[in-house]
Amino acid sequence: MDIIKKLSEKWYKLIGGDHHKDRDCHFQIVKEWSYGDHPKWYATHNGYITELFSDKFDSYETCETWLIDNLKDMLKNYEGDIND
Repeated sequence: MDIIKKLSEKWYKLIGGDHHKDRDCHFQIVKEWSYGDHPKWYATHNGYITELFSDKFDSYETCETWLIDNLKDMLKNYEGDIND
């Protein structure tokens, strides 16, 4: 199972019983081209409960790792533990 899918599902289950907005349940990885340079990747989560905006990364994989680490931190901070 894709780790981001699994972590975002845990996040939704965790916050689903509390007051939240739809945007608290969405995470994005965006590819951006600027100024004729090689594309960069960044991750975002524009939630009310917590908000994330990464630095730009040279690879999708690095950006994905950043998002995974931050999803884990969000879960730890909200529930105290992310044990499976």
